[in-house]
Amino acid sequence: MEGRKLVFLLKESIDALEESRKIATAVLKKASTPPAFEGKQDRLLGLHEVIERVTATLEKYVSLLKWTDTSAPVLANLDLMTAGNGTLSAGDYEQLDSILSRLESGQEL
Repeated sequence: MEGRKLVFLLKESIDALEESRKIATAVLKKASTPPAFEGKQDRLLGLHEVIERVTATLEKYVSLLKWTDTSAPVLANLDLMTAGNGTLSAGDYEQLDSILSRLESGQEL
């Protein structure tokens, strides 16, 4: 459930960021035309920086959304229990005392 909420939030945020970038770009284009006034260039530069930050954030959100769409690897319970060798029997286990005595005598496992 939490994953679906995250995906929903990311999609809504991406939509909002795209719309914000679109509007800010239109404003920048319109504001770049005459007439000039004192401080206009600084304000245009500030708006351009905002557009760059929105674009960078948008790229991160899109990347996160793609990451959430990646399916997790499928793990088979039998593979986990048998360490991938495909067999599971009582003979696969060794008593802890046996292992400790071999280690104490200097033998390898």
